[in-house]
Amino acid sequence: MITYKPETHEYFDESGNKVDSVNQILKAEGIIPDFSLYPGAEYKRELGTNLHSAIKYHLKNTLDGDTIVPPLLDYYYQFLKFFKENLNLEYIAIRVLEEPLISKKWQYAGTPDIVVQYKDKNILIDWKCSKHLYPMYLLTLPAYSLLVEENLNIKIDTMWMVQFNKNDYKIIQMDKKYLQVWQAVLLSYQFKKNNNLLKE
Repeated sequence: MITYKPETHEYFDESGNKVDSVNQILKAEGIIPDFSLYPGAEYKRELGTNLHSAIKYHLKNTLDGDTIVPPLLDYYYQFLKFFKENLNLEYIAIRVLEEPLISKKWQYAGTPDIVVQYKDKNILIDWKCSKHLYPMYLLTLPAYSLLVEENLNIKIDTMWMVQFNKNDYKIIQMDKKYLQVWQAVLLSYQFKKNNNLLKE
């Protein structure tokens, strides 16, 4: 049984042991920048959190439409547009939706946004409220793909990062070659941790 504490973004395995998260590892390795230095970063973080919640409740058919107000409304409309134009009624099933996962093999944790079975392929999708393609995004989806394949025995065929803005959306297909980069980053982090080399 996995325990996830959203207020601290902490994951614990069935024995109560804390497991390092994808974002924690990327931050420790210097791949996630200090967003406190970016103007408007806190606003974008809150907007992204609210959009993720709106999408999750929409897909579970439990969304209260009265809670979707500007500026979130503009981004939510772009999600609806994306869904209609790229999946609509052709998707077969939602295989994963905001489910915390832990890799026992690789010893890390994370929460993939969604895996959709579309025709004969499984698509791992990550939602972003951002116009920028930060390097960390290139590694997040490969990290999540390992979690999904190990825990749920689902082969990930395609990975999409979908960037929402007020007036449009953009699909960026993630390259599986970055899976090897993620594994290298993870091993580097674990080496430093095991040898007390991590900076406080």
